[in-house]
Amino acid sequence: MRRTARVLLMALVLVALSYEGARVESAAPEFRGAGGSASPSGAPSLLSLSRAIAGFSDLRWLPWANLDSQLWLPVAPAPGNLWRTPVYHLEIDTPLVSDGQFVWGPNVGDFDIGKFLEARASPLAAFAPDIELWATYSSLNPKVLLAILELQYGWVSGPSYSISEDEIRATIEDTAMGLASTFYEHLEKWGARRPAFAPVPSYGPSVLLQDGVIASLDPAQSSGTVALLAALAENISSLGYASKFAVATRDFRTIFGAMFPESDLLDTSNQIVPSDTPPDAMFQLPYPLGAEWVASGPHSWNGGSSQPPFSSIDFFTGGGSCGAPPNQYVVAAAYGSVSRPSGYSCWLEIDHGGGWVTSYYHLQNLYSGAPVGRDTKVGTIACEICAGGFSTGPHVHFSLKYNGAYMSLEGVKLSGWTVHVGSVPYNSGSYERDGTVLPAYSRILNDYQTYYSGGLTSLRFYGYGADDVDRLKIRLTDLTLGAPADVGQTDFTIEWWMRALPGENNTPFAICAVSGAWRSGNIILDRDRAGQGRDYGVSLAGGSLVFGVQGDGTGELNLCGNTTLDDGEWHHIALQRRASDGWMWMYVDGELQAQGDGPDGDISYPEDAVPLELCSGPCTNDGFLVVGAEKHGIDPSLRSFSGWLDELRISNLLRYSAEFAPPSQAFSTDLATVALYHFDDSPANTAYDTSGTAGGPSNASRRIGGSPEGPSWSAEIPFGPSPTPTPTLDPNITPTVTETPSPTQPSTSTPSPSPTPSPTTTHTPTPTPSQTSAPSPSPEPTLTFTPSPSPSPLPTETPTPTPVPTDTPAPSATPAPTEAPVPTNTPVPSATPAPTSAPTPQPTDLNMDGRIDVLDVQLAVNVFLGTETDPEIVARADVNSDGSVDVLDVQIVVNEFLGG
Repeated sequence: MRRTARVLLMALVLVALSYEGARVESAAPEFRGAGGSASPSGAPSLLSLSRAIAGFSDLRWLPWANLDSQLWLPVAPAPGNLWRTPVYHLEIDTPLVSDGQFVWGPNVGDFDIGKFLEARASPLAAFAPDIELWATYSSLNPKVLLAILELQYGWVSGPSYSISEDEIRATIEDTAMGLASTFYEHLEKWGARRPAFAPVPSYGPSVLLQDGVIASLDPAQSSGTVALLAALAENISSLGYASKFAVATRDFRTIFGAMFPESDLLDTSNQIVPSDTPPDAMFQLPYPLGAEWVASGPHSWNGGSSQPPFSSIDFFTGGGSCGAPPNQYVVAAAYGSVSRPSGYSCWLEIDHGGGWVTSYYHLQNLYSGAPVGRDTKVGTIACEICAGGFSTGPHVHFSLKYNGAYMSLEGVKLSGWTVHVGSVPYNSGSYERDGTVLPAYSRILNDYQTYYSGGLTSLRFYGYGADDVDRLKIRLTDLTLGAPADVGQTDFTIEWWMRALPGENNTPFAICAVSGAWRSGNIILDRDRAGQGRDYGVSLAGGSLVFGVQGDGTGELNLCGNTTLDDGEWHHIALQRRASDGWMWMYVDGELQAQGDGPDGDISYPEDAVPLELCSGPCTNDGFLVVGAEKHGIDPSLRSFSGWLDELRISNLLRYSAEFAPPSQAFSTDLATVALYHFDDSPANTAYDTSGTAGGPSNASRRIGGSPEGPSWSAEIPFGPSPTPTPTLDPNITPTVTETPSPTQPSTSTPSPSPTPSPTTTHTPTPTPSQTSAPSPSPEPTLTFTPSPSPSPLPTETPTPTPVPTDTPAPSATPAPTEAPVPTNTPVPSATPAPTSAPTPQPTDLNMDGRIDVLDVQLAVNVFLGTETDPEIVARADVNSDGSVDVLDVQIVVNEFLGG
């Protein structure tokens, strides 16, 4: 009866799958992708679902059999008697390879595949890039892959080939992916990574040989051994199978030992099962602090398949297109050394030490150079497929490895959010923090710096001024697209809080009419260009503020304040410049101190700038905005600032044009904020930009030195923390890709300068507070905007429907380029609206993704066969509520899928 039910069950599923192609073709496009072979369908194939019914693994070419039922499916030449298939129980005394040696981790060392093959005059040397690609992507030890290719085909030593180059490349791909797929399936189901609470499957791994004999494999063997035994079973009869691993002249051990005598296949020093998840605060989300991106559900290392482990997440903004990707940077999740696998231009890996490695794929504008710090730009999201595969929208495919092996993201924390892996790729899983649970495809605010803050601090400078220390340095020539903090091409406002003690800044009052007057004070901000124009700077001279701008041949203006600032009290400073006519304003504690008609033109740092030879060589600090010090160090008469700075914000519009009450709390980011430094980053050597703006972050390097050493973190602060918006499920996320409406651009009016302000609209940057570890302060007061002359209003925020990523298959060696969609403007992260109530799922929607599809059929089958044991899914699979999951329940799901 049980066999009859299974045969009936298979018939039902095969009927359902006959509709699969049409259903997939009509599905809405989604943002998904990874390296790998391109496949138009993310749903299980007929072959993979047939194997699932029989308890088979979801492999590409390897038939596995469910021995406890002795059921065989037609995925190879049928044996003579379907129910009397001979079973051969294979036992070997010692493993062929340890799990740690099977993967490409520290155990492999500095192994150059091309040089190895060239030294042997191997014809396979021409395919070294293909071997490296597939070994890297599948995490397979390239030495193991080469030994298998030699054992199976004689390609390493063989003088020539009788097949085409494309067939060789396809075989390399199939071999690597087949080995890795089997390895990870066994590792998670029977092997060293099987969870302690998971039941041991009632059946063991097995392979179907060419003559119809099933070879039963020992589930207690190492996962690497099982993967090798499975690979060696391809196209061979039971008579020749044992010779592939028996100690003889052409067995695997002998061939590997001859090729790599320095390597011990059974070395267990490379452990791929960590004792615990990474430390809680080790990783931030891989996008800029202060930004909100969409996070898919966790999915397999192998693109859109359901193979374990679920080691990857797709992160995206929802803006832009493959033809015109947004200027949105991916950042390093933690400090580490950067490498490009196989030298590819769209793929980065960062080694964080302790065995942990993160991977970033589909990028443009990749970083290259020294080790990176946390939140450092490493590239922009795009649809690049330099190592194969496909992508339906700009995103980053983020993955985690441990000692070379892909790791499940279950329990891993990203910016304090614990990742929970679901039962199906992409559409299940969740993110949990402090009682808040967000489903897949939620927008998540990256507030790592707040959640793991060392406390509220400011920066204390000591006026040392030499040796390029006691200062912050903000690079304005970052990667290829510049830094958002490089203002001057458009309107700007620069504001901060400062405190100075009497007698610490001893420069005299500045004479504003003198050229370069701002340089005569103790310098607070220095955006100078040595010997050239198109710059600006700020200093404290005689206890009062000086703000100077020099145009590119268009003159110069210095504004001098009249308020004593070195009185030991905190003061709010706001400096503004209008790009259209150069008009400048200076506000101290909300009072207008000075204004005037400054030089016209663009004063941002030129993209083609060439520093002059005035600094014992080129003035390499030209391309930085330096905070707290004079930047060049070539004139000892130029002094640096001594005192405290906090809450530095740079905006790309005029925020104030009438006198105003100074803010009573820390700044919040908004659409006009291009850089925001709370200086609450103790004990880091970086002051993090938390604006979340496109093109960011513009992080500042803390250069420590002098006596006493500065800048140092200080508990002296003007007030409490800024509010943190609550991350929520984005109600605008839909499964279809829609064009992004263009955001309203700031309008710039140019009336004649007028010292008398007039009232205008108000702007209230008050996002929704979130549940975080930081205390919730009172809301920020509304700031009044009155033109004097009229400033640029804030851009209007336009909600953007966010596409849902699509299934990602494994990489293809030669992918075809995709058609570039129409460019769209990039949305800017903003306060997230409250989530809407989710609709009640249908009883047959077993994976609760809002639709009845072949994945629900597969789940029903798996529960019926006992291979799916998740209590919630098992409970939902009893759709007829008769207390058991049987073929009737599966038939109901199939009927619902077919629309009956």
